[in-house]
Amino acid sequence: MTNSSSPDQLRTVRRATLIGMIGTIIEWYDFMIYATLAASVFNVLFFPALDPVTGTIASLSTFAAGFLSRPLGGIVFGHFGDRLGRKTLLVWSLVLMGVATALIGLLPTYASIGVAAPVLLTMLRILQGFALGGEWSGATTMIVEHAPEGRRAFFASFVPFSSGIGFLAALGTTLGLRASLSPEAFLAWGWRVPFIASVILIGIGMYLRLRVEETRTFQQVAEAGTVQLPLVRLLRTQWRTVLLTFCMHLGTTTVAFVVATFMLSYATLRPGLDSTVMMAALATATAINLCYAWTVGILADRVGRRRVFALGCVVLMVIAFPMFWLVDTAVFVGIVAGLLLGLAAQYLCNQVEASYLSELFPPEVRCTGVNLGYQLCNAIAGGTAPVVAVLLMEWSGGEPWSISVYLVVLGAISLVAGLLAKETSPRTAAVVVDADPARAAAQA
Repeated sequence: MTNSSSPDQLRTVRRATLIGMIGTIIEWYDFMIYATLAASVFNVLFFPALDPVTGTIASLSTFAAGFLSRPLGGIVFGHFGDRLGRKTLLVWSLVLMGVATALIGLLPTYASIGVAAPVLLTMLRILQGFALGGEWSGATTMIVEHAPEGRRAFFASFVPFSSGIGFLAALGTTLGLRASLSPEAFLAWGWRVPFIASVILIGIGMYLRLRVEETRTFQQVAEAGTVQLPLVRLLRTQWRTVLLTFCMHLGTTTVAFVVATFMLSYATLRPGLDSTVMMAALATATAINLCYAWTVGILADRVGRRRVFALGCVVLMVIAFPMFWLVDTAVFVGIVAGLLLGLAAQYLCNQVEASYLSELFPPEVRCTGVNLGYQLCNAIAGGTAPVVAVLLMEWSGGEPWSISVYLVVLGAISLVAGLLAKETSPRTAAVVVDADPARAAAQA
């Protein structure tokens, strides 16, 4: 693949980008609907016998449970993505996500079936996480492998960018229902509407994904002979890259879920704050952030992945304390400004990760490699971030400074890992590494 790109190639990569975006919007709409309700509704409907703090922790723990299944889903979907193709991965991840989400919308609450309700909720949440485990790498890998060399970061950056659109849609839907329904009606049935309605979006996504072309890179891998056990090859030849990927994503995933999920709980635990105002501020900050976040990929193509990623890590460490100071003003503009700082740090890193992490791995184990490092980090750091934040806040006497310290430490780890990773922007994603295990090990 060369720097010059034909009209056919541009049409193909634009189509792949649109399909990756739409699928990711749907996935993250479903996923974040759960996140927003876990912090404000599920604690009441599924854990009514617990006090507010314990109920919030229990509810957020079901949110974290989905992250525990992400690495397994990443390995399974990564295996099929590297063995059968990126398209197969994308189709089946969307099917599972849609089934799990619709069933959550039909689930009886604690008042109807007792303790079975939170058990079933947790099981469906685990299935959601399993499905989402393969989505990110499938979308980013397909785009990176379709894109011209000099624009891979730009096109791939629309995957994390579109996750913000899905998140915004989830917030907008929840706020709209809250505004149009009484609190009693929302708790009785209104919260179910976003889950059940997502079936329509799933159908649209399936229609589009079934029509996407497989990448030339995977076709070359298939012609050379796909690896029978991508995970085994990966751990033999690319374990250092997996470790770097894990550490690079630590700061990104933690600040993402502190902002997107914990802040909704923070509004219920911190005097002077209101959960509805926090949701509106989060929606506003997300919309503002999306106005400029798409430019990060362009910057990464021009100055390199590593520099932009390192900038994001530094920003995370700098804003960790001011973010909470601004939110604690309890003034809408101040809350929006604080959330914008957190989102800026997240997007500076995550927009670059979309191309950077895919390019770090050879094509024959690319889906498995990205999934293992990225989703294992999401499970350990991202999924637990809201619960850890609540516990840290309790430990520090109800003050958020301990959470800020936590973000600074993880940002520093990600910065070091990013500086140790090699720059990939001059490389081509179409290079097929020798499929022979012995030769591949010698190249590593």
